[in-house]
Amino acid sequence: MDDREKNNSIELSADTARMLRNVGSAMREALNGSMAAAELLGRRLEQEGRESERDYLAVMRHDQHRLLRIAENLTELGELTLGEARAEQSVQDLNQICGELVDTVSALTDRVRLEFTPCRESCGVNGSR
Repeated sequence: MDDREKNNSIELSADTARMLRNVGSAMREALNGSMAAAELLGRRLEQEGRESERDYLAVMRHDQHRLLRIAENLTELGELTLGEARAEQSVQDLNQICGELVDTVSALTDRVRLEFTPCRESCGVNGSR
């Protein structure tokens, strides 16, 4: 390992790895409740035609997803260090991903109005970690 690799690598104790795994899991659990509430709020705002509030909600959803990725990374780092990680294959819903992306971008600017029309059939991508 050269000096550059040493500077970019870290070693975690088992206690630190367990703490990271537990913090990531706790964050993910709390975010799931928050994301579910945001989804319900989004539906209500859409029914009531309150577009300006929906824009704020899109920013909130984007930030929730960023935090969820951080929580998942913490959990995975802890599991990898403890030797608990396992390969997973998953299917990602492209309709959902594209819809969230359009909502987030639309919320960040008033100059562009984007619309997303989902595929009528299931549209996904297989991936593995």
